[in-house]
Parts: sequence; C-alpha cells; structure tokens
Amino acid sequence: MRKLHCIYVLLGLLLQSCWYSFTGVSIPNELKTLKIENFTNTSELVVPAFSQIFSQKLRDKFLSQSSLKQIDGQADLIIKGNITGYQIMPIALQGNDRAAQNRLTVSIEFQLISNKFEEFNKVYNVSNFVDFTTAYSSAENQLIQEISEKLSQDIFNKTFSNW
Repeated sequence: MRKLHCIYVLLGLLLQSCWYSFTGVSIPNELKTLKIENFTNTSELVVPAFSQIFSQKLRDKFLSQSSLKQIDGQADLIIKGNITGYQIMPIALQGNDRAAQNRLTVSIEFQLISNKFEEFNKVYNVSNFVDFTTAYSSAENQLIQEISEKLSQDIFNKTFSNW
C-alpha cells in the first residue's frame, strides 16, 4: 500500500511539472491581445452573409480556445484575410446526370501580423470542404456554419503551430 501511495505522489509531481495542450498548439506568453478583421470576399461566387458569419466564427474560436483578449486598436496579433474561393461541385452523379452528392469548398488567404514576433508575419492559405446531399438552397445556412467552423479550426491550428 505504501509503495502504491509513493507512485501516486510521484505521478502527481510529474504531472504538475509538465504542461500539455490538448489542442496541440502553444501560444507565447507575450501575446495578450488579438484583433481579427472582417474577411473580404474576393471569390467569384459571393454569398453575402458568409464573410460576416465566418469572421465572427473565427473570433469565437480564438477567444474560446486561447487566453487572448479581443481589442479594436493595435493588438499583439492581428489576423486579416480574404475569402478567395467559394465553390459548389457535384462529386457523385445518379441517373439523368443529376448530382447525388455535392461538395462546398471554401478557400481562405489570411495574414498574421505580430508586432512582438516579426518572424511570424506571414500569409497562409487554407481550404476545406463540406459534402451534402440536399439542395444547396435548403442547406445553405447549415453548410455555412459547418465550413466556417472547419476553416476557423484550420486557421487557429495554422496560426499557433509554428510558434
């Protein structure tokens, strides 16, 4: 029993001395503030609500999964970008040349600007997709939410994976 107790104590000390992130990203302690500008839609197909919904979803992701505080002025980390592609393509056909399944693909170009870590000031591209089987018009709101969540996670991971 005493041996088991010692193992628990050692394990507890070991876990306290180590820090592990379940998100797989690390954020430098020097970064305290964040500004995410509204993304501009420069794609050929423009869905009016997408830019605003995506920008807000991205803010929500960073604020809920980091200790960064959103500000309007000069921040330690600024993220801005463009929606460069919004495309709907059939990926599976059924009889009569009708699509049995479609894919919404969205591409984003974003820029990181850090006044504390100039070596990380870069432009990145991310792209993701959502497959759907119903008519786009009836699934549009759900698709926009899903693809915005996926792209927000991609940008969050890309932003902090190189720090």
